[in-house]
Amino acid sequence: MNKPVKDTPAPNKPARIGDLIALAPRLREVLDQETEHLQAMRVQEAMALRADKAELSRLYGGLTRALKADPEGWDAIQPALRAELHDSTQAL
Repeated sequence: MNKPVKDTPAPNKPARIGDLIALAPRLREVLDQETEHLQAMRVQEAMALRADKAELSRLYGGLTRALKADPEGWDAIQPALRAELHDSTQAL
């Protein structure tokens, strides 16, 4: 993994969205690498990504659950930030 992501949810919705925006491409990259390894029958290389994939998936799930648990305030989030979130998570 490149840079650490906070283990606990950020204190406010914009911060959680920022964390999710940063995390989504990293998770996508690991999933793409795993897929490439499996398609090339490089099972050991794919298995080496398990820990990173598990940690990124856990963080992604926690952040998305935290955002869903706090539905109020979406209107207060700037449209540009919402669009960036949409774009960063679209590939997942």
